[in-house]
Amino acid sequence: MRGERTVYTKEVERALGNYRHELRGGRERLKERRGEAERRLWGYGVGRKGEGGEEKERTMKEIARVYGEMMGEIEDVKRDIGRLRGK
Repeated sequence: MRGERTVYTKEVERALGNYRHELRGGRERLKERRGEAERRLWGYGVGRKGEGGEEKERTMKEIARVYGEMMGEIEDVKRDIGRLRGK
């Protein structure tokens, strides 16, 4: 008990409380962003059963995968250009 008071001073307890509060807020913001993303995808037909929803979902996943690859390739090219310019 005495050791806990040494480690967990009032300042530490207050800081941990603030941190816990921020984590809760972060979780809530993530839930909101997820909901927004799901609504946006629903607008594209992703997540719907029938109506070609499964095919649309595969297409969207493939678009995201290719986009990620392209962004990586763009970064590689930027590095190569920088190296060729002597930076």
